[in-house]
Amino acid sequence: MVTIETVAKEVSALVPKLITGIKGSLMLHKDVTGQQMIMILLLNEIGASKVNTLSKRLGVSPPTITGIVDRLQRSGYVERFRDTEDRRIVFVKLTKRGHKFVDKLKKTIQRRWIQILVYLNDKERIAYVNILKKLIRAISREAEG
Repeated sequence: MVTIETVAKEVSALVPKLITGIKGSLMLHKDVTGQQMIMILLLNEIGASKVNTLSKRLGVSPPTITGIVDRLQRSGYVERFRDTEDRRIVFVKLTKRGHKFVDKLKKTIQRRWIQILVYLNDKERIAYVNILKKLIRAISREAEG
């Protein structure tokens, strides 16, 4: 019988190798770092958001988010705007350029996964997708509660 600890240890060693193997092909622009890419994808997923919301979702401090947003704004990927009722609240959203970047990034990711998934047979591919979906549902429930 394999323990959860043994599997967790193996997954902890394997996932970074998987990410590293995929990451190189995702660097579409030299002006977008990995953190910025994650921020762009998050904004695409959740839409316009407060800096504090982004900070909590990414698990980094508000000043770190502000720095990421500053660089993305200078590059034209995001824009800031103030709440109409409380001018102290600042939101961040993707620009047209940011949305185009997401489209290009998703196509690149899909092409890279096609290159990787050829090493699995149909049954393994379906199982892999089902496991990912199950893990994402579990993580989402954890985040909510």
